[in-house]
Amino acid sequence: MIHTTAGYLFYAAVGLVIYLYSAYCIREIARKRALPRPWYAWVPVLQVYLLSRIVGKRFFWTVLLFLPFIDIVFVAITFVKMARVLHHNRWYGLLLLVPVVNLFVLWDLAFGLRQTWEAAVTG
Repeated sequence: MIHTTAGYLFYAAVGLVIYLYSAYCIREIARKRALPRPWYAWVPVLQVYLLSRIVGKRFFWTVLLFLPFIDIVFVAITFVKMARVLHHNRWYGLLLLVPVVNLFVLWDLAFGLRQTWEAAVTG
């Protein structure tokens, strides 16, 4: 019983750290896009609304992201559009659907060195 409880606590802690990490990255993306209320990234339902605002969609798109089975398509479209909005290849957005890889892609979208690299090459 103790091992099971410790396992649950470990997975809950890992899940919390991943949630806080992704919320921080989404908040930074929203700040980069100069959206109002980037703090929405910290609230679970509002985070989905903020993702739809990042790609330029309205409230109806947020509702579509919550529909079972259909949401997979709309999440993929949202990630592709988010990559395009942040000046990456659209296939790069689909990497957000791959577990573990999505953590690195999200970091790159929020804090990537792409702008620094382009400034160094052109400047």
